Amino acid sequence: MKKLFLVLLSLSFSSLLLQGQEKKTPYGNNPATGKHYEIRGIKIYTEIYGQGEPLLIIPGNGGSIADFSNQIPYFEKK
Repeated sequence: MKKLFLVLLSLSFSSLLLQGQEKKTPYGNNPATGKHYEIRGIKIYTEIYGQGEPLLIIPGNGGSIADFSNQIPYFEKK
């Protein structure tokens, strides 16, 4: 009985923690802002956030837009 109570208590606590978390933007797979282009046979995927002068961020070394998930919210406000 004691083990069952502890398991239920930990599951309840975990669900409370998850409720307080913000939904994260699905960078790299965001139909609301993402667009695909094909230019001279090269396929390019872009996402645009914020307004004003554009800032081009290009991931390197096999990376993706998801690698910039901490930087995008900062720059989209500027």
